[in-house]
Amino acid sequence: MVEGNQTPDNADGSNGGQNNGRPYGSMYWVYIIGAWAFISLLLIAIFAPHMTERLKFFVTTLWVIVTAFAVIAQAVIYRKQWAIMERQLRLMALSQSAYLSVGDFIIPPIRNYQLVVNGKLFNRGNTPALNLTKKMQIALGKGTPPPRWGRFDWNVIPDEPDSTLIAAGDFVHFTTPVLKIDPKLFNEINEGKQTIMIDGQCRYRDNVGDLLIYMFGLTVELDPPRTHIRYQEHRRESDN
Repeated sequence: MVEGNQTPDNADGSNGGQNNGRPYGSMYWVYIIGAWAFISLLLIAIFAPHMTERLKFFVTTLWVIVTAFAVIAQAVIYRKQWAIMERQLRLMALSQSAYLSVGDFIIPPIRNYQLVVNGKLFNRGNTPALNLTKKMQIALGKGTPPPRWGRFDWNVIPDEPDSTLIAAGDFVHFTTPVLKIDPKLFNEINEGKQTIMIDGQCRYRDNVGDLLIYMFGLTVELDPPRTHIRYQEHRRESDN
């Protein structure tokens, strides 16, 4: 499923509706009990100036309880601060994440009625793209296809058996599968009756270990040789 990479800043305050709009959130009962303990100590100090040993024991115990609640309140505050810091650190890491794009396409002359297209996968992010695997397809379609035509579902068999690493600012080469183009198809392509389409999907891990998916599609012209991007899509996905 698709995983969101941002958590709203008021996520702790909502707490799934468990706080029911209380002004102090999860520390509501800590404040209530602490306030009553303080009131009790104050009343005892005012109305019982000559306390017995039993009453002294009660007051001492009550003071220990108040101190314990103060420690609990401090622990809750530190826990919330740590959760905020974790979110901020993750957002900083995500801002430096690897980011793939395609470009620098080369369309060699057709030989033996076979067409292949060469290109590059760039990592334009600030950290490496880890465990990169990819799949690509090249096909013919009649007329002008819709922008997202040709998208395919990923399967467990990528084009390359081993994963690849792309360092930040670096790139790797790729070559499409072979597409057979006879003279008749060549003329139909130049006349706009047939369209060559390339679709690809890349999967890789970023610096925080998340799975990222990059999908793209483009059309190819032969005379003159050039390409046009039809769509590009990036998304972050959970492993399950």
